[in-house]
Amino acid sequence: MDILKSSNVERILFDLFGSDRTRELMEALAQTGAYEITEAELETLRGIFDAAWSNEEEVNAAILAAARKGYVMDPHTATCLKAASLGGPNKRILYSTAEWTKFAPMVLQAVGGKASAHDKEALEAISERFKTRIPPMITALFDKPVAQNDVIDKHEIETAIGRLF
Repeated sequence: MDILKSSNVERILFDLFGSDRTRELMEALAQTGAYEITEAELETLRGIFDAAWSNEEEVNAAILAAARKGYVMDPHTATCLKAASLGGPNKRILYSTAEWTKFAPMVLQAVGGKASAHDKEALEAISERFKTRIPPMITALFDKPVAQNDVIDKHEIETAIGRLF
């Protein structure tokens, strides 16, 4: 997926800059793989959006601090929490952007658990340690047959897809 062609980005551009400018930008993207916005357009966007990032240590610290208070969070939400704590001119709304069970091994490692734990082992360890329930739809996944066994090196993806057609 090309995130620059995201319908959300196109909607924001349309809302802020109108249909003609959005068409111009999207056509440039289709033709050249990129588009450039003006300095004024960039300032308009900066007046609405902020950006932040977290390194692994910061993510782990946020996950651990939240877990100690009874909330198990995923790494994406930990990054959002850091961004919200930076302050700035814009009001912030923070909501959990993913579900912790999707990142169980990483969450377990962040709270001091076994770094090599596999998904099921990590889920169970977190659930027990923090007295949190694993959603039934997640536990049910472990009773399902494995549907995909192929592991394809990233350099071989195009060839593997070509074999399908």
